Amino acid sequence: MVRIDPSLERIAARLSSARLRAPGGDDDGDLFEPEARPFVDLYSAAGLRHALTEYGITAALEARGLGDHEYRISRQDDFRHRLEILLSDGRPIMDLHLHLREAPVVGGKAVGVVVVEWLLMQNPRAAFDGRRPRFPGQAHPGTGMGRQVHSLLVLLCRRLGRDALLTVPERFHLEELYRKVDYVAVDPDDDVGIGAALQAGADAGLSMAGLAWAVERGCVVDVDETPWSYRPHTLVCPVSERVDRALRRETASLLPTVPTPSLHVDVPRLEASLQRVPVPGLPTIWR
Repeated sequence: MVRIDPSLERIAARLSSARLRAPGGDDDGDLFEPEARPFVDLYSAAGLRHALTEYGITAALEARGLGDHEYRISRQDDFRHRLEILLSDGRPIMDLHLHLREAPVVGGKAVGVVVVEWLLMQNPRAAFDGRRPRFPGQAHPGTGMGRQVHSLLVLLCRRLGRDALLTVPERFHLEELYRKVDYVAVDPDDDVGIGAALQAGADAGLSMAGLAWAVERGCVVDVDETPWSYRPHTLVCPVSERVDRALRRETASLLPTVPTPSLHVDVPRLEASLQRVPVPGLPTIWR
């Protein structure tokens, strides 16, 4: 079962849906007006501010020098919702796109899910350094709040009565981050190259940032020296017990239909690539 901080669960238990929906801190107002409709039909702007303060997100942002932020909620339609946390100068700290839909997570039976279609988390005021090297796709360092936000997404999923979170990580290192917070691949073929690439990085003694750039720049290769490419695919985080049980049964019974590739890191090629195009904050690729 998905694991989150018990203290956050206790906070969630005392936050009433009426309080989360209330505009301006009270229950007055027409929530059916399009401009007043809450985020995921649950959180008004005021309710969202209250919840994130209670969960400690506001304090965490202030501790990072990001206290001058505001929240913006919008929607593309009744099922696609967006939450932005913006600095006073308009730069985004977080940009979250959610899609509420039905999807066949296990056994071909559709269940209610929350799809994380996009999640940007960054600190525009931080600089890349040896502790926070740049990863592929980053314009700024991350906030270091990924686990907290994941826990809040699980709690949101529960409050909405949804069975699972779904996402498709855009890059190899994001896949690994999602796996650390209980996301799994339903199709075992999607797992085959991931483990081999991680092992290749471990064998070469690379840091996660070093391995991420090795994959990004085609320096993780097979026995024929052909670069291995990460293929984005769906990951599932089971939230309800019934989907968790079903997912465990299904993944235990399925075996990959493709052979596991034999991969290694072409370290000289990676070092040459990084000399030509250095990566901010990555003085070394080693652990």
